[in-house]
Formats: sequence, C-alpha cells, structure tokens
Amino acid sequence: MVRVSPAGEVTQLNEHTQGIGSFILVTAHEADKALLFVTEEPGLALFDTTDGTLTPQDITFPSAKPTITSIATYGSRLYVLDQAAGLLVSYSKSLRGYGGGEPWVTNKDFKVTTIKSMAVDGSVFALLEDGTLTRLFKGEPTDFKAEAVEPDLREAKRVVTSEHLQRLYVFDPRERRVVIFNKKGVLERQVYLDDATTLTDFAVSSDEKTLYFLDGSR
Repeated sequence: MVRVSPAGEVTQLNEHTQGIGSFILVTAHEADKALLFVTEEPGLALFDTTDGTLTPQDITFPSAKPTITSIATYGSRLYVLDQAAGLLVSYSKSLRGYGGGEPWVTNKDFKVTTIKSMAVDGSVFALLEDGTLTRLFKGEPTDFKAEAVEPDLREAKRVVTSEHLQRLYVFDPRERRVVIFNKKGVLERQVYLDDATTLTDFAVSSDEKTLYFLDGSR
C-alpha cells in the first residue's frame, strides 16, 4: 500500500500483504480513516490508514460463490452488491468485521441484477445497465431522474458519491469522461480527457475541486 500526495510524492505504508490475497474492489470509510477491500478468495480486508495495519474482516457473503461488483459504506454500515445472488445486502459493523447481512432492496419488482454500480449517501444511487441513474430510499425506487446526456451512459462503469460529497460522478471510460450531476439529477458538466488512452479508474477529492484519473500507468 502506498500513499500519493496531491504533489505526486509517494510514501510506502506497509511492506507485506500478510497473506490476505489480491484486491478486487475498494471503498473508503472516511469516519474510520480506513479502506475496505474485497479480495479474490472472496473475502474482506480493512486497511487502517492511521497505523498501516491490514487485517481480514469477518463477513458472510450472500452466495457461496459471490460475484461482488460494487461496495459502499454509510455510517457504520456496509453495502455489498452480489450479482451472483441478485442481491444488494446491508451489513452492520461488528468487532471483527461485518455481520447481520440483510437484503436491502424491498421492492420485488426492482431487478437488482440491472445495477452496474452503486454509491450511498443515505439513499442508494445506482447506475443501471441501460445507462440510467436511479435513487433508492429505504429499499424502494424513488421518482429521481437524471438529465439525459449525449452520448448516453450505457457504457459508463461507475457512479461515485457519499454523504460528504454534494454531487454524483459517473465514470465513462469509453467516452473518456466523467459526467457530473447534482443530487437532484441536474447535469452540471462533463469533464473530458482527450489525451487519455486507457482509462481504468478515477477518484474525487473531498473538496470536489479535483478529479484524479488512472490512465494506463499514468
């Protein structure tokens, strides 16, 4: 694990993987100053940014062979999207990990398998396979509708927001852009990286003034 400063300085935070396995997904738990990683086994690991420790976490995923495609935290809860089970599950924090996992979507007509990515700020904002954004509250879809953009967001990969962010950020690597909405669904702007060749990830600074992109090894 390394930390990269806004100026580009790199600091190594730990030296050993401690046998936890390869990381697949990550989400930040800002209140605890920690990162939560889904590992390929599958499993869950917590990295404490204050002391550099990396420890496995107890958790029972919804299916025997889960396909975890998105995770998010809100308060002391962890939300896990398991495409193999077709479930969005909410977990409560325990001393050694996360327990009490329960299906969070209560509306039987809503197909969880259509969710590609989700982000949580109390509500769950979901990016669907058809490129639309939806908002779910207390397990039910709402009348939220994001403003249409051209080209559409069918190839977008990820939506990002949190209780600390004021906007929704939709990552569309095929079009080399991030599309930014306010939380009422109004389009604010689109940020393009015309010189990008292989966009694979992005992040938003806490003050929402900077976007960071991973473009190949750059």
